[in-house]
Amino acid sequence: MANIQTIRLVYHTAYLSEKEYIKTFLEFIGFQILEEPFQLWDELTEALKTATPSYDLDIWLNLSPAFDNDDNVYTSWLWHSKARNVIALDYFFLKEEESKDFSVRAFSKNSKKDDKTFENVQTKEELRRKVLEKLVEQLWYEDTEKQEEMKFILDLYLKHNIFVCLQSLTSLSLAKLNSNAFGIDLRPSEFWEFCINGFVDFFNELQPVSQSLKTVYAIYAFVNTALICQELDSPTWKFFNNNRITIIYNLCKDSTISFIKKMKNIDENFIGLWCLASRNAILSKDTDFAMREYISHIVCNIRGKGLNGDKFVSKYYSMLGDYFFVIGGNWSGAYESYKIALVQNQKNIWANFRLALLYARDGNYTEAKYRLLMILELLGLPKGQFTIISLERTTDYEIFFRTYILFAQIYFTLKEFGNMFEYINYALNVVICYKKCPWISKIVDDEPIWKMLQEHYKNGAPTCNLCNILVQWKDILKLSVNDDSFYNLLKSITPPKDNNPIYRYY
Repeated sequence: MANIQTIRLVYHTAYLSEKEYIKTFLEFIGFQILEEPFQLWDELTEALKTATPSYDLDIWLNLSPAFDNDDNVYTSWLWHSKARNVIALDYFFLKEEESKDFSVRAFSKNSKKDDKTFENVQTKEELRRKVLEKLVEQLWYEDTEKQEEMKFILDLYLKHNIFVCLQSLTSLSLAKLNSNAFGIDLRPSEFWEFCINGFVDFFNELQPVSQSLKTVYAIYAFVNTALICQELDSPTWKFFNNNRITIIYNLCKDSTISFIKKMKNIDENFIGLWCLASRNAILSKDTDFAMREYISHIVCNIRGKGLNGDKFVSKYYSMLGDYFFVIGGNWSGAYESYKIALVQNQKNIWANFRLALLYARDGNYTEAKYRLLMILELLGLPKGQFTIISLERTTDYEIFFRTYILFAQIYFTLKEFGNMFEYINYALNVVICYKKCPWISKIVDDEPIWKMLQEHYKNGAPTCNLCNILVQWKDILKLSVNDDSFYNLLKSITPPKDNNPIYRYY
């Protein structure tokens, strides 16, 4: 049976938390995910009608309400879908005051089975486990060997709270914004210690049986964890027990390639192995060029350069553009790759953003602003209008923040200070919303671990860095618009000096 690789995830934006929880697990074990969010019925029907065999699986998440909970209509759409297979998954992270009972329901086009088990689950912890267990059963329906191995991986994933640990990667990305060439040093905190220990313990428990792993997904999870540990090694070098990461780093330098080759022997067309190879090339530093070759292999050989409208090919051309943009310094190559990415999928947010950066760099501010407005519309802000509601329905804080900052930089260059001030205030509101992080509170707000996460989002390295970026605009705003409101609000949300390793005095 061929390995499932590409998954389209269809969901209403109201179920952001539910989407993010299963997406995080699926990506951790090597699936390539394409998100298809919707808000209106017409958007949903259009998405379902345009299903194609160019990807392996549709996951319809919490679509029952969209069909007015009419099972006959719901299942009819599922059986007649053009997708190769469809898994319909319904579960809800309700607020504690709404209900203390949770339920999971899953059925698929292949299994033709409507499974309503696990109703009346009493805790969110139970719900999180049952959802992923049910997903594993449906993903590898009638493939007992894969099911058993992936249930083993799932047990370790839950045991070591890897969902929470994976939030460190988003945090690291935000903490690195505008950092210098030498990167950043993170101060020890409960959050970073928790994440490091989680990844290291997962790796150590899996390592003794790693040679006997048979599925590309389990091997991917093992190598992925090793690479994450390597990625965390440099910024966390000050940590008391960071030698645990260093041990894994040294252990994996030579063995990573051998495990990637093992995946290739199982399925040389498994896209995940080439993505791992490209990450390993970056970490190896002396083989950066190999990243381009690996991504080109995905585009040219595995996806066959793609049909027009292949959104997965768009993703990989965007990655190729990132290589030229960040590593290769080849601006014309970056332009070309991002443009091809957008031919395949005009809704590719990061390709639009990178093009906006390139246009702004070349002084083409009209085209740069057009791209930025398109990003905001794709993020749920028609015609660039700002609403707090949109920020509460996203996990894309980085792209929101960077878009608003780039807008401000453009308007500063054009000496349109009123518009500049407007977008800096929008960026400030992104930080305010990030500190609350409403999407993750629905998932884990019933546990002690939420207190740690709350503190991290309020006063951790990402918040410190975003505030520090905004502080740099303080004097410019003072000179151009003479408004103290920005200064006062920023000061009120900035973490205390003791939390901030690069604290900028007011």
